[in-house]
Amino acid sequence: MNEKGAVYPYVLLFFIIIQAVIVWGTGIYLSRYQTSKELANYYETKVMETLALKKILANAPNIESGQKEYHYSAGKVEYTTKPYGDPKYVILQLTTNKRNGTSFTTSFLYNKHNGKIEKALN
Repeated sequence: MNEKGAVYPYVLLFFIIIQAVIVWGTGIYLSRYQTSKELANYYETKVMETLALKKILANAPNIESGQKEYHYSAGKVEYTTKPYGDPKYVILQLTTNKRNGTSFTTSFLYNKHNGKIEKALN
């Protein structure tokens, strides 16, 4: 069959199929890798926010007004208080700045009378 050239097309087809499988598998791997990186970044940010909230609420119901920072190994969390329409509430705004340059902002509605967070605003 080699003399008639019948083997070469099958070998070529086999290698094309193998290359397609490799390229397809690489795309799946890269997609999963990027997803895991983003998920780890998200959880790291949320842990920093939660630790900062725990420190802030330790002083409840008398939370300091103004801006304050909490430093962590992955970055820092800044919080500010803003007035709300109802005087018994105040808006806690947390800004998480990561060392890689990304920044995330989360706001909460805080009840000054009972020292609890009522709801997340964004």
